[in-house]
Amino acid sequence: MFFAILFVIAVLVALLSGGSLENLKNTKLKYAWLVFVSLAIKIALFSELRNAIGLHDKLVPLIYSFSLLLIVCFIIFNINLRGFGVLGLGLISNSLVITLNGGYMPVRAEYVPLIATVKDMERIQSGLPATNFIPISTDTSLSFLADIFLMPDWMPLSKVFSVGDVLIIIGGFMFVFYQSRIVSNDKK
Repeated sequence: MFFAILFVIAVLVALLSGGSLENLKNTKLKYAWLVFVSLAIKIALFSELRNAIGLHDKLVPLIYSFSLLLIVCFIIFNINLRGFGVLGLGLISNSLVITLNGGYMPVRAEYVPLIATVKDMERIQSGLPATNFIPISTDTSLSFLADIFLMPDWMPLSKVFSVGDVLIIIGGFMFVFYQSRIVSNDKK
């Protein structure tokens, strides 16, 4: 939800400063289908669909890491677009910390109750990972890249974030702002 709000703000700022949705729409993204496949995988993994298809818990982190790799590939294919370098650093940061921690994003332990469902808390108390995160412990790899920052209380849904999330937001804003302001070669 937080990312969606910031995306809308980025579009509004771009439009108010002379940008155009038409310019943004005409941006040529290579292999955009990778994003949609990755999102479909994420939806399947972290919804009731996961249980409906009978996906074993041990496969989820591996498949999730694969879906992140698809997004990293998309970024690499489009690295020439302004903002994608910064966005890519954020995505790689998040992907790295998730992959090195068994396919789960580590979260500062005191923030876990703020984001965990009842089911997540039961799993954590049993020594298992939550749906898609784990509490930070002494065994956590690259904990400085984990979800260690807390959102303000008034922020809907998203309650924690990482350095990678900040880079993704900055890169996304740069992309939207710049791309909305340039005219594609097709129109010149």
